[in-house]
Amino acid sequence: MERVFNALCIVYRQHSRKYDGKQVQTLYDNLSGESLKRCQKKALEQPILQSGVREEDFKMPNLLKDEIDYSIEAGNIAMTGLSSDVIKEQQAAYKRLRILKRTKKDDLTSSVLDTCINVWRTIPPFSDDKLESFYEFPAEENTMKSIAASELDSFLATDFTNENSSAFIDKISNKLFRLQIGFPRFTEEQHSLFLNKVIKILTENEDAFKKDDSDSFFGGFRSHVERIFSYLNYYSQVEGLPSKENDIWLSFKNVIERYRKHGYPVLTIMTHLVYWGIWNKTTIKSYVNKAIFSESSSLVRDAGQALIYTATKQGSKVNQTIIKDIISKVSYVFDESTHTYLRIIRDVLLNKGISKEAHVKLEEWVNNLPYRIERCSVSEEIKDDIRYYANQIAGIMTTIWPDWAGLSAWQTYMEKEHIKNDVRNGFEIGVRLANS
Repeated sequence: MERVFNALCIVYRQHSRKYDGKQVQTLYDNLSGESLKRCQKKALEQPILQSGVREEDFKMPNLLKDEIDYSIEAGNIAMTGLSSDVIKEQQAAYKRLRILKRTKKDDLTSSVLDTCINVWRTIPPFSDDKLESFYEFPAEENTMKSIAASELDSFLATDFTNENSSAFIDKISNKLFRLQIGFPRFTEEQHSLFLNKVIKILTENEDAFKKDDSDSFFGGFRSHVERIFSYLNYYSQVEGLPSKENDIWLSFKNVIERYRKHGYPVLTIMTHLVYWGIWNKTTIKSYVNKAIFSESSSLVRDAGQALIYTATKQGSKVNQTIIKDIISKVSYVFDESTHTYLRIIRDVLLNKGISKEAHVKLEEWVNNLPYRIERCSVSEEIKDDIRYYANQIAGIMTTIWPDWAGLSAWQTYMEKEHIKNDVRNGFEIGVRLANS
């Protein structure tokens, strides 16, 4: 596989043709250990896309911090690309610099990268990439507040007129994306202005937004509107929100409750605000119980995120009945939604949200999985998804419950010839997640 990776690098360097990053991602997924590190380092040293010839950059790896050493050649390529006159090349170079910041390097090299990014984002136009860079590489707080205020003024002044297309919703989403820099920096008055505008948008467009047109040929409005709530999800968990006595929350609650009834994924927003005193905990628990086994994948993911957030706040005090019900579901039903439930279990587990009783049930599930899955009639693709996330869960369990008795049998199963390398690698990923 490493030789195939090297061959792809040569093809990419020497031939002006469209490039399929999925091929490289497949190799990343199947490689491990030193082979993976060598290929990741080589990827960072590939030429950045050429304007008019290549449409996308070489697929960059997702490095864990300090996994590989900083490469001077990779740094020079990325910093040169950031000063290019070609916008797409700048964008690719910035993505590389973000990854280079996670390599092993000295403080001086890290400072050089920071300076390069600071110079780049002072050059107009102030693109989404440049604004996003402030989330990872903050400037002085006065600068951050100034940008936040400017973006809020732009949001408040924009007329979001429904033109019966998804374009105006995307316009709202883009403004909310850019506003994220301000969410934790708003004054009480700015929070009120922001929330009033959001309430106005959701109220004025409610008749259009509440229609469930997700099955239409082009996907309809709904999938675009859901992105609005993803930004409100982030907003609802920042520090410094208005106090629960602020009258604005009553109007916000009313509109969010209506959109919940319209089938939108807003439970994570509600759960965040439970801890701000805005929603009642018992009410939200009831909503989550109902949504977690919904036929809507977006509602299941939303309810799962609400459970995970509760686990981050309360550990194993999270509703264990739901956790055990989820484990029961993945024990007897294998389908295309199973991996979603396994990700929920994984993240609740990482946040120490599984009690001793549920722990025993989860251990039994892993022990019985080889027998059950080998006799199941679902596609091999679904089986691999289940094995992969089960492997992550097994890796986490081994770290947080080192006396887990089923480890030996599980690893024996994972060594079988028909188990793919990318599935096997899930165990190591689980161990890393538990140790991070």
